[in-house]
Amino acid sequence: MSKLGDKEGMGVIVFISVHFNARKDALLVILGFTFSVTVVNVLKFMFAEPRPFIVFPQITPSSCTNQEYGYPSGHATAIVATWAPFIMLFIENYNLRNYPMLSGLLIVAVSALISAVIFSRAFVGVHSYDQLLAGFVTGSSVTYLLCQTQVRAYLSHLKT
Repeated sequence: MSKLGDKEGMGVIVFISVHFNARKDALLVILGFTFSVTVVNVLKFMFAEPRPFIVFPQITPSSCTNQEYGYPSGHATAIVATWAPFIMLFIENYNLRNYPMLSGLLIVAVSALISAVIFSRAFVGVHSYDQLLAGFVTGSSVTYLLCQTQVRAYLSHLKT
């Protein structure tokens, strides 16, 4: 599950978004990913909190052995900042709000996917729970900012 937050998982969501959403909405998903990566790198530099396996040598990570800082989790931020806008825009574009059972099921499925990826990062030993929570909050903030009406109106204006 942890790999869905890596390059492959992000490539899949960008591919799906480009093919199933309008261009401006696909751009929003791509901006969510790029903006989240930028914000995470700045925050990691500011807080400089090491990963758990660096502090506690008895933890052996099963993936991600890089020595960069871990607060906030980049995987958690990126998965929230890409999948959450994608599913919100997908539901809106295909008028799935008229089908509350289907849209609710999609939201629950994506929420489960996001949760599984986030908690798998703790399971493989590369992040602590506070780092994952900070990544989730950062990704949610990026999603909130990018899905504002003014941002979407500006992207529509760029098209013309």
